[in-house]
Amino acid sequence: GDEDAYLALHHALGTTEQAAAYRLPPGSAAHELVSIFAADAGLASWLRATHGPASQLLHHTSALVAGLLHQRGSVATGRQLYLHLVGHELTLLVLGTQLEFCNVFAISTPEDVVYYTILVMQELGLSPDRDAVTIWGELAGDSAIFTQLATYVRHLRFGRRPFGLSYSYRLNELAESRYFELFSLAFCQ
Repeated sequence: GDEDAYLALHHALGTTEQAAAYRLPPGSAAHELVSIFAADAGLASWLRATHGPASQLLHHTSALVAGLLHQRGSVATGRQLYLHLVGHELTLLVLGTQLEFCNVFAISTPEDVVYYTILVMQELGLSPDRDAVTIWGELAGDSAIFTQLATYVRHLRFGRRPFGLSYSYRLNELAESRYFELFSLAFCQ
């Protein structure tokens, strides 16, 4: 429908991009969410040609949100910031009774992670001294980023794999906080 118009407010589509949308499975009546994002037009065309018109591109934030809604269940436990770090991309989400914030930031230093995390917390009225931040992705407890973030955010914890799925014993060597978005694809339709 209006994906192009909505996306134009936030992102100028490149010549090889097209607007794409994904309606997340409802976690509750308060979670009617549609993810709108820029996708490579060639990839979208290949996907349709290879897997048919019903095939669906997903942005990684769609899987993250679907996994978070699954983990939390139908009862919200209060507002919380979720941090997902992979490569040079930091995704921050704030989920309360509904999704309040979701954005991806380009980062290159530990200071960038601290800056964006504190900025989002302050803008949304969360306290680095009182509110917990759950971490997923490539961030390790002994990393420079974690050490610097822990200086400013008092309650950091690592997330766990989505529950209700079966995992191979081969994954036991990986941190529980890795690949949350990949495993959460199971909750996308």
